[in-house]
Amino acid sequence: MKEKDEYISEILNISRVSTVTKGGRTLKFRVLLALGDQKGKVGIGFGKTIDIPRAIEQATRDAKKQMVDVKIVNGTIPHQVEGKFKAATVMLKPAYPGTGVIAGMTVGMICRLAGIKDILTKSLGTNNPVNLAQATIEGLEKLRSAAEIGNLRDKELTSTAKPEAKIIDGEEDGT
Repeated sequence: MKEKDEYISEILNISRVSTVTKGGRTLKFRVLLALGDQKGKVGIGFGKTIDIPRAIEQATRDAKKQMVDVKIVNGTIPHQVEGKFKAATVMLKPAYPGTGVIAGMTVGMICRLAGIKDILTKSLGTNNPVNLAQATIEGLEKLRSAAEIGNLRDKELTSTAKPEAKIIDGEEDGT
């Protein structure tokens, strides 16, 4: 009996690509697929063959090989981060509970598959889904938890969030 796969997959892009050779054109399909368990693991994969179902299988295998762990704190990311890949830059910012995933199709799908419930994102540069996906994964890989940052600095940190604002004479003081 085959056990159920614990990952959820979403196709981000299907493109028809052709190679021109001396014998004529060779048509293939390129599939960009995101795979995640909604518990902090996500990956993207590419598959390129002459038929779409085999390309999806290839992309799924590739995504499983390239899974990354995402640090998630209370449904959001611990700190702001930027991911860059070629001409694509993706800015990822933590958000308050209840905000939801504010993102475009490619970045939003990767964040949802990672298990992030509240996040603000902005895509800067290109809107190519392949480059956006790579930039998003690169940004999510950069995330560090408060404990990891504390270990690097030889200090004990409990949170990377801003300190509470002090209220002085009825006005909020941002310092």
